[in-house]
Amino acid sequence: MSAGIKGFVEHPLIVQYLECVCGQVKAKDVHEDIRNELLCHIQELADECSYLNNMTLDETVSYVLKQMGNPEEVGRGLHIAHKPKPEWSVIALVAGMVGIALIILLNLAVNFSIKQGLIYGFIGISVMIALYFFDYRKLLRFSWPLYLITLAVLVVTQIFGIYAVYFLQDDMSSSQWDFFYMVYAQLNDLSPFLFLISFAGILQLHRQDQQRGEMESRFVDYNVIVCALLPILVYSFYPGVDSFFGYCVGLVVLLLLAGRRKLLLLFSGSGALLMGLIMLIGGTAKGSHWIAINSILEQYRDYFVYGLNQGPGTVSNFSMKLLESAGMWGQGFGLTKRSIDMYPRSSEFQLSFTIHSLGWVFGVIVIICAILFIKRVLRMGTLLKDGYARGLVTGLITVLSVDFIANILLCLNIYPFADTLPLMNWSYLTVVFDFAVVGLMLSVYRRKDMYSHSQLSRPIEK
Repeated sequence: MSAGIKGFVEHPLIVQYLECVCGQVKAKDVHEDIRNELLCHIQELADECSYLNNMTLDETVSYVLKQMGNPEEVGRGLHIAHKPKPEWSVIALVAGMVGIALIILLNLAVNFSIKQGLIYGFIGISVMIALYFFDYRKLLRFSWPLYLITLAVLVVTQIFGIYAVYFLQDDMSSSQWDFFYMVYAQLNDLSPFLFLISFAGILQLHRQDQQRGEMESRFVDYNVIVCALLPILVYSFYPGVDSFFGYCVGLVVLLLLAGRRKLLLLFSGSGALLMGLIMLIGGTAKGSHWIAINSILEQYRDYFVYGLNQGPGTVSNFSMKLLESAGMWGQGFGLTKRSIDMYPRSSEFQLSFTIHSLGWVFGVIVIICAILFIKRVLRMGTLLKDGYARGLVTGLITVLSVDFIANILLCLNIYPFADTLPLMNWSYLTVVFDFAVVGLMLSVYRRKDMYSHSQLSRPIEK
């Protein structure tokens, strides 16, 4: 057989053929896989030849390489198979949402300055394009540092916030308070994305440790659970639940799709116990001064049970009146006198203002774009062979989906609180985070065929 023919694999013509094929493929990480695959075909052809004819080594090599075909043509075909692959449907949807965002801004330009929104939007687009060409696997080794830094920053800002409320309240001006709260809110909005990027990598790193036998499975599970619970504890001090919900739902989806069922059960059970303890302490006289999530959850309860925030004069009720008076084609470009007084305080309701101006046809287009975007990105995640890549995409799109759904329901007066509409509302710096997340997800898909099998990770089935 060819494997037994001395010098067959090392024959200069075979080495030259493999070099010529790999020279056509720009994705260098897959060169090893291509060499191994081609050598298997070459050896199979040589085996068939050795059974049929009594040929010399040089004659066998010449015959086999002739059967393999022109190396440049073979290489060009493999280059096409392994070259970067954009997900054009997602890119088209993002371009459509950028167009929608510009229309929303132009609608506001009749009454307000949109310079800041344009700056945020185009910074976000620039960051998205830069991350599109970024090698996402470089993030893997920074998973633990990213987790620890994110957690530390949230803890420090929370401690400073409590200290400022009790000791610096009289010394800080209203503009300083506004700036601090803006930074505080932006960090909390960004944190679920950073935590899920971290956990996608942490799960992969632990998997590699288990494969090498450096860490027991039981220790890995409890280690990850403790790390997963700490952000919940920090979020309980923040006067809002959007980041909390996004983080929890994203981590549940990440663990579910990674096949980590045992970890999912442990996280769900221990998370429920921790939340019960937090709410118990937050319900006391002293605890209520420190733990903010209790009062927020009570407002959610009052909203759904007693209709809080739905009565006359409330922002949600005013949003519904704007929608009811919108009509099929809207009331005209720009905000009406009726809506202009509310806008500066409620950019979360920007979709309501836009539908009021441009009509329900435009509103339905916005909602369809959001649904199609979520669906296509989820499908994009299922096509990835790399477990780490799949974890990144599914975790990040889950947080974006929660934000999309919450804001749309808020404008329809079905949900009490939400952040701004992702990607299409350029009022705050958070839109830069949204575009950055999209750029990272597109980068993951772009490189799905550019890594060798030895580099790819797969989930552990439990």
